[in-house]
Amino acid sequence: MNKVYDPACGSGSLLLKFAKVLGKENVRLGFFGPFAIADQAGLDVYANGYTTLGEAYGERLGTPSLISDAVAAGRHGAKNGKGLTGDFDEETKAELIAYRNRAYKRMGDLLSDLGPAPKGTPPA
Repeated sequence: MNKVYDPACGSGSLLLKFAKVLGKENVRLGFFGPFAIADQAGLDVYANGYTTLGEAYGERLGTPSLISDAVAAGRHGAKNGKGLTGDFDEETKAELIAYRNRAYKRMGDLLSDLGPAPKGTPPA
């Protein structure tokens, strides 16, 4: 195994454990780790999304306490300068958003260049 990927904050702490066991240099997070993505989207937005999932699919997909505790403490991510990954002054917030926009623009360009992924035929 040479890569660990975690798409959601609910198990983001597993990445921290992997980094401790495997070494930080062996755990790559891509453009942004799950906590940074939550900070950029808004922790309150994530909490609301998880609430909806929990109501529809049960507690297992409900709001992780990491998110609900942060929101209860007034941490809403980059939009109010207080996130899971740290506090952001106005200059850092602007740099982060500009970086995010460049990263996603380039990713969009790459996906356009690659075209759609090959698909199999539907099962019979």
